[in-house]
Amino acid sequence: EFIPAKIEIKNPITGRIYTDSLNLQRTKFEYVVTNSDYGEGKESADRVQLEISAFNPKYGKRSVFQEVIKPKKTDDPEEAKKFADEINVKILMGQRPVLTAEIDEADYIKRAKVADPKLASYRGLVMEEVQTWDLYPLLNYVFFDLGSSVLPPRYILFKSPEEAKNFTDTTIAGGTLNKYYHVLNIYGYRLNKFPDAKIEIVGTTDGTTPEEKRVNLSKERAEFVYNYFKNIWKISPDRMKLTFRDKPLVVSNLKDSLGIQENRRVEILCDDWNITKPVFDKDPTTFPQPEEMKFVIKNGIDDAIIAKRRIEIKRGNEKWMTLNNIGLTEPNYTWDWTNEDGKYPKDEVPYTAQLIVTTKSGAECSSDPITIPVKQISTLEKKTSVVGDSTLERYNLILFPFNSAEAGETNNRIMREYVYDRVKPTSVAEVVGHTDVVGLFDHNLKLSERRAETVRQGIIKATGGRYATLNSKGVGEDDPLYTNDLPEGRFYNRTVQVVIRTPVSEYEK
Repeated sequence: EFIPAKIEIKNPITGRIYTDSLNLQRTKFEYVVTNSDYGEGKESADRVQLEISAFNPKYGKRSVFQEVIKPKKTDDPEEAKKFADEINVKILMGQRPVLTAEIDEADYIKRAKVADPKLASYRGLVMEEVQTWDLYPLLNYVFFDLGSSVLPPRYILFKSPEEAKNFTDTTIAGGTLNKYYHVLNIYGYRLNKFPDAKIEIVGTTDGTTPEEKRVNLSKERAEFVYNYFKNIWKISPDRMKLTFRDKPLVVSNLKDSLGIQENRRVEILCDDWNITKPVFDKDPTTFPQPEEMKFVIKNGIDDAIIAKRRIEIKRGNEKWMTLNNIGLTEPNYTWDWTNEDGKYPKDEVPYTAQLIVTTKSGAECSSDPITIPVKQISTLEKKTSVVGDSTLERYNLILFPFNSAEAGETNNRIMREYVYDRVKPTSVAEVVGHTDVVGLFDHNLKLSERRAETVRQGIIKATGGRYATLNSKGVGEDDPLYTNDLPEGRFYNRTVQVVIRTPVSEYEK
């Protein structure tokens, strides 16, 4: 990208200064070095070191030194006819783009560097495998679109009994919502496993909007679920009771459009714990540390001529991620380590990242690539080292009574059967209350704090205060665990999450 500038050439031998200027119409000039530039008479030198400077108000002054060697005298006519040497000098007014990485110290490194000081300087991604227990409570509602009696496609439904026969409630991949979208299959599987259990299927509408006031809509919704259990899971009709209502008995906020949306549902009611109990996963899980890193960006050239920027990230020779939406002048960009599919590295091939700045004329200028290391730490590796390993357990409590800090019977049972016994004298436990976005912000924050404190007091009472630490807080609408755009996401956001970290050695005593 050409930049207009004032040019100055200083000759240290003669003291002469030559000046000129360049602009968009005249982008180069010529200066002829003659015998006089080497000095006169006996003081004449065989070479001269010219100082060539360019000045631009935005970029300041840049100087380069160019040595020019005096041609030797010749008596050969042919030699004398040759063209003089031509030296092209280009002065770079801006700087090349610069990309650097700011990476917080990984939690694993903080623990491991005590025994292995060589790790103290490590700044990169650590993928640490942790023995994990996750409890996923089952929301016993399925939600329908406005005026519809067919479940939306986000719910996972089998097309035949043959398709369903290999399903179990212990092999569902993914997190909370992945498991929830199998809720009809989980109920069908468990109803077959416990043939004495019975359910009630309750269809409802929002009872407010014109599309929802259609005759028999709540009945059609309930029958959709009823027929799925009967035809796909072969549940006997005499084990299923159908009920239809204009609105749910426990109605969501009718003054809020999101609350109205939540009333378009079918509820599956059952008093058998074998049917309604949470899904429990006990598998090693790999976590990124730190969760994010920051790229620090310097354009080098004038911001006014920049058209776009991108950061290209590779692992080995393979493209990993291109970050395009990084703005034109922002000094940093935060990234979460993942590729376009949201995946983390599974090996220790390092990242290489490079900033590419494109000018308005289409020219590209690249930074030097930077390397970011990747380290994979398995639970087996930690067992054979002196680094203390811990389990990570997460328990979510949902379906609190409306606007109440009381846990309710289902949550109390989860606490009794799953949580209290898992809090050991060496455990570090945290209780965090969350809400959805329905209602007033300050009210939701205080409600989440009260619910978290209720759970904390239950742990204190059950354990007799025997734990390493136990903290509680409420975050209200901030830091949602799930999307607030869907009714099931909002229900799951109305939660108290109990997170327990316990040294593995506690279970090996």
